[in-house]
Amino acid sequence: MTGASGLSVAEVWQSLMAGPTAENQDPGHSILWSIRLPRLCTALIVGSGLAIAGAALQGLFRNPLADPYVLGIASGGAFGAALAMWLVGHIAFGPTMGSFLGAILAGLLLLTITKKQGGLDLYAVLLAGVAIGLLFSALLSFVLVLAENRAGDILVWLLGSVGHTDWHQLGAMSTLFVLGMIPLLLLSRTLDTIQLGENTARGLGVDVDRVKLVILLCTSLLVASAVAYCGLIGFVGLVVPHCVRLLIGPDHRRLLILSGFGGALLLVGADLVARLIMADREMPVGVVTALVGGPFFLFLLGRGRRHA
Repeated sequence: MTGASGLSVAEVWQSLMAGPTAENQDPGHSILWSIRLPRLCTALIVGSGLAIAGAALQGLFRNPLADPYVLGIASGGAFGAALAMWLVGHIAFGPTMGSFLGAILAGLLLLTITKKQGGLDLYAVLLAGVAIGLLFSALLSFVLVLAENRAGDILVWLLGSVGHTDWHQLGAMSTLFVLGMIPLLLLSRTLDTIQLGENTARGLGVDVDRVKLVILLCTSLLVASAVAYCGLIGFVGLVVPHCVRLLIGPDHRRLLILSGFGGALLLVGADLVARLIMADREMPVGVVTALVGGPFFLFLLGRGRRHA
């Protein structure tokens, strides 16, 4: 109902009942089916994917401060999108494809650097992720300096928005998110076992190295897809799993699913605030999630310290 053009409950209901192919379409019908519903579905999918990825990484690293962007994948995607926008402009799928390829390149670089005899070293993954993130951030700054006239468009895109997708892009994005989320949900029991320590998990029959690789690949796919279609949207994968864990405990069978619902609701709410906060323009949703998530997370950390 909310946006540049307000729609009443009756208009929304009539448009939904008429379906996307209704004849004699009025402007409200087109707005709902061409803009509002794809935007809503994008926020639901991206928020859910980022929150599940964050919960899985926090379980894998056994650290509640782990974040989907800690691996440097997002920085690679941001650089790829900026490079594509500078070189080819806003042609169809240009920034999306550039971002996805940049994120995948960062992920492959991370796995190549941290691969060792006998598996992946999680400490090396964290350190390499930070280094790769800084490297691609530097390359992004270099592109912004060279882009000049396009620098403003690149910055707006990087700040994050869920309003750039249509139904065709939404279908491709949904496929990528399903491919990334299903293995993580199936590994929920295994993540519970890993909380006991890698050696204990191996003693209980868990192939820890294979689990590490699957989780890192799936979370990389989720982050790459989110950055490719929506830009940089931070704090969803950090705040939501942490809050859900405080409410229900560390059982990953419930934690992953409820984090998905929480992330979806958070991003939909943040997008609503982004459209309402300024009357003449739209605030990037990534700015809203950071403004809300940062202080709230600091509050949680302070409360947890006092409780301890």
